[in-house]
Amino acid sequence: MRSGSTLLKALLGEAPDISNLSEVDFQRYQGGKALTNLSALAPERVILLKRPAWFNELPRYPRFPNLPAYKTLLLVRDVVPTVHSLQKMTFRKAAPMLGNLYSPWLARRYWAGVTERLLALRDERPETTCLVRYEDLTERPIEETARLFAFIGSQQTSGVDSYNMPEGHSWKWGKDDGSPVIRSLRVQPARTPKDPTPRLKRVVDNDERIQRLRRVLGYLD
Repeated sequence: MRSGSTLLKALLGEAPDISNLSEVDFQRYQGGKALTNLSALAPERVILLKRPAWFNELPRYPRFPNLPAYKTLLLVRDVVPTVHSLQKMTFRKAAPMLGNLYSPWLARRYWAGVTERLLALRDERPETTCLVRYEDLTERPIEETARLFAFIGSQQTSGVDSYNMPEGHSWKWGKDDGSPVIRSLRVQPARTPKDPTPRLKRVVDNDERIQRLRRVLGYLD
């Protein structure tokens, strides 16, 4: 999900055996040379690839590299803050106007569509797939990262709540999160979500698909 993936990658990249690359389109790595090409990206034993869905690839996201074995981290976040984050990233200064216009599409097509496919992947490959909620990552970063290090099989055993600037690339919009928050180099509490507009609230409250997914993820009592 395109909401918090830079933070997750930065935290996991603190392990000495996990790479901290810029955003890489792992979907491009198909064919017989996928393993060789991916191994050449970084010297670390674990190559961590982060690539949230773009709007134009929703019907086919995600397509995984042609590898004999890999593990998948599925990052999710509740619908309203995800929509607000997408509005800010996509429309920038025009977000208050255009964001409200497109908020139903972002909630139904992007958030619900991607979330549904991520949950399906978890059901298909439960032993090699791990679900991560952004809210848990920001509330309990040390516990969550320790759990993820163990799942990945990293030599790092203790969790972390801070991180360093990446080497070889900088954080910027389009490839990573470019906000001042990520540059604090420490996990910040998730901001209290601002109230959805009436238009977005009607969608979230009345769409059965969105309600079902929020319930499965634990966002509804």
